[in-house]
Amino acid sequence: MTKKLLQNLSVVLLLILLIGCRSEDLPKNEQKNINAKISIKKLNEISDLIPVLNDIRSQMKNATNLQNKGIEDLDLDEVHIVVMDFQDNGRTISINVNQDFSETSYFVMNLNILQHDGIETYYITKYIPADGKPFYNYSNFIGTVEIYDLNGNLITSSNNSGRQLHFSLGCFSYVINDNAGFWQIQSVACNYGCSCDGGGGGSTGSGGSSGGNSGDGGYPGDGSNNGGSGGGGGGSGSGGSPMVPNIPTENFMEQRKYEAFLNQLTSSQLQFLAEHADYNNNVFNYVKANNFNPSHYNLMSVVINHLISNTNNSGVHILWEDLQPMFGFVKKFLYDNPDTNNKEQIFARIKALNVLLEQNPNGLLDIPCTELSKWQQLANYQIPLSVKNRVNQINSQAGLFDSASLQSIFTGGGPSLNMDYFAVKINTLPNKPGTSQQYTPSEFFDHFRKNINNFVYGSSFTPVVNGGYNINDTALWNSSNPLGALIHIEIPGNNGTVICSEFNNQQWIFTTVDIPWDDQHPVSGNRRFGYYMEGGAMYVYARGVDRFTFNFLNYSATWFAEGIGFNKADELWSSFQTKISQFVNNGGGQSVIIPSTKYRPSWIKIRNYIKGTETISALGCH
Repeated sequence: MTKKLLQNLSVVLLLILLIGCRSEDLPKNEQKNINAKISIKKLNEISDLIPVLNDIRSQMKNATNLQNKGIEDLDLDEVHIVVMDFQDNGRTISINVNQDFSETSYFVMNLNILQHDGIETYYITKYIPADGKPFYNYSNFIGTVEIYDLNGNLITSSNNSGRQLHFSLGCFSYVINDNAGFWQIQSVACNYGCSCDGGGGGSTGSGGSSGGNSGDGGYPGDGSNNGGSGGGGGGSGSGGSPMVPNIPTENFMEQRKYEAFLNQLTSSQLQFLAEHADYNNNVFNYVKANNFNPSHYNLMSVVINHLISNTNNSGVHILWEDLQPMFGFVKKFLYDNPDTNNKEQIFARIKALNVLLEQNPNGLLDIPCTELSKWQQLANYQIPLSVKNRVNQINSQAGLFDSASLQSIFTGGGPSLNMDYFAVKINTLPNKPGTSQQYTPSEFFDHFRKNINNFVYGSSFTPVVNGGYNINDTALWNSSNPLGALIHIEIPGNNGTVICSEFNNQQWIFTTVDIPWDDQHPVSGNRRFGYYMEGGAMYVYARGVDRFTFNFLNYSATWFAEGIGFNKADELWSSFQTKISQFVNNGGGQSVIIPSTKYRPSWIKIRNYIKGTETISALGCH
């Protein structure tokens, strides 16, 4: 045991008790044919065993030829020791050797002590499941049983199906069967070379020398003339499994794994968990749900410190349920930002952000407040009744689990608005393809609308054709007034549909819709495409105001998803700028891409606030 474990042992044990120990799934006190008693005892209940274990540890520590490196300290389960006492004062003891749970493959090790007629024999028994997975009852074991001496030298190895055990004690061999979880001692036989009273199978017997397969549970003779076919006990009782195995239960294994986590905590953290059983259970259940993976230990340590700092003499003021939705975000954030100040306060800072966003949706926007008005008209655009009726008609045709509705920025689930502006300045308009005739501004804008897929990459815009709803908007979109036209957009990872909610010769608006054939568009809001003339130049632009549609438990957990979605949108509208500029310049015109304008949460500022290096007042427009 480590020094730290010894220092905190009393607290650790208390914590394990708080989790609640089930009875070990160990052999029951069943017996047949011989007088033997199987019991489960603690080390302090077997006083004469203590010096024996000390001697064994000393032998292993001082051994120069020790093969089992790593077990010389013999970390034993001293609480659940399987003892089998026989009427003739013989005794076998099986103690589980605690393992390092970082092992990639699972096995069980026992220290076995056989005592008879003043003679003690020691074994290390190793049960290796064929599938490498934990087993919690020997009757379920299928794999290999290996028996070693204390120096780690292999004595015997055999395959075992977990249904029957054989062991030798003095001159006698015993067979123990697992009968539906009840261990039954069913037979006794006389070992080779012994003189036994009755039924031992004669002196040697022809089965004695050939049976047993390296001590694979074979036992000599059953009183027949030749000692029984395939008998043979492997010579003086050294073969077979020495006794009933001590298999740790699932509950016990979980407690040991939890102990590995507890050993990394400070004394104050251990004391806090010991005093707050509900929190201790919550922490245990969390690390258990994550398979006791050490990658989660740092997060739980931060959580415990946060709980400590927000608990006073009047009681606990933080609900575990309020913290849990943030675990994934906090774990990743701390991994990416190990220099975070006052890590235990990270939950409080995130909560403050959520409160800020609930009170002010623009609270995280990295925007001068004077700029907000440029997007207000688009954000508050009143969709005409004819467009609403179009969507309502589709909704009336939808099935029980389908629907159709407009997706406004007010119905979006994301924590804040996105405001962006992408434009191209055209100083000289291009010629119409195949001619020397120059486009007019309205002609060029109309060409762009009807051929929009030639001016973007990464997504495609297609008029909706759906026979089930009797919709074909191809002609409507290509008409002189496409108001109400539905457009399907191929979006990597999540397709969506928009509707033309405004139209005139200088602009149109796409509004996102929740539609049966595409479900929800990944963003909710409006985007205007238009142009204006200034100083003899034509400015073609796309201006959007929208909000991420989905909300994953809380605002903070949605930031990452928002970032991915907004970055993909930026790529699309940047391609709009590039493609228009190329078309103009290749057609004899002249154009310039105007740097885009994007107002949305500044992740750098948010990150610095969560790290504790910025105040919340440094964020957004207030």
